Order: sequence, then structure tokens, then C-alpha cells
Amino acid sequence: MPDDPQPLNETMRRVLVSHRAAARARLAAHDGRADEAIAAYAEALADADALSVYAQTTEVRLRLALLLSASVASPTRRRRSSRPWPRPLARASPAPAC
Repeated sequence: MPDDPQPLNETMRRVLVSHRAAARARLAAHDGRADEAIAAYAEALADADALSVYAQTTEVRLRLALLLSASVASPTRRRRSSRPWPRPLARASPAPAC
């Protein structure tokens, strides 16, 4: 794939730009770079019509909302959410053999 493919027309150029921004955001989120992912998702959503050509607008909005909510969570909330919840129940007796 060439570094900068030439789109067929202006509409496809907009689609290409928005989808590249969404791909950069997914990679940044995967690598744990939340600030870069938030910025790239916001860039992708700047042209939501172009992003919706392949039905990704809802997914990108949801991923952006999840990143934004995680970035404003307090450290106490993060500590609490790292605990396994709900905790597994301890069995009073061993499981019956089949």
C-alpha cells in the first residue's frame, strides 16, 4: 500500500482521512497512549459523515466516550475497580464427583 494513496474524488479523500485518524486512535489506545487516542478519535469525528461511510461513527463515539470517562476517573475509583468484583463465593464442601 502506498504511503499516500490518491483518492478518486474529494468525498473519498475525506473518508480516507477520517478512517486513518480512527486507525491511529485504535493503535494509540491499544498501546496505552490515551491522550493521543482521544485526540485522534476527536479528529476522526470532526467529519462524522465521512466516517459513517463504513458505519464506524457509533463505534468511534463510544470508544472516545470510554476513554474520556476513564481519563477523568479518580485514582481511588481506579484502585477500587482493579479489585475482582464480584468476588467468587467459597464453597462449603467440595464439588460432588460425577
